[in-house]
Amino acid sequence: MSTPRVRIPSSARPGEVVEIRTLLEHPMESGINPDASGRRRPRTMLKRFEARADGAVVFAVDFGNGSATNPSVSFFYRVERTTRLELVWEPESGSAIRAEGMIRV
Repeated sequence: MSTPRVRIPSSARPGEVVEIRTLLEHPMESGINPDASGRRRPRTMLKRFEARADGAVVFAVDFGNGSATNPSVSFFYRVERTTRLELVWEPESGSAIRAEGMIRV
């Protein structure tokens, strides 16, 4: 897996709604499809994405078998004060992929 691509505005006015966008290169393999030799590919799926603002969850999504390869997530967040955003992807394997950014008011 690669480093996630993240677009978080570096600044905003108090009360402004900003768009947070991210893309993670991930195969999202369900374990059903065969490889070239006919054997099933191992399952490797993301199970959850969370966005946390100063530690509190402000957006979350659970992924399922129908999720696309290289999932892209976009959501809106109202900025009231300078905020540290942490984005966390949780694969079924148990490890976590993290990215963060700061929005200054």
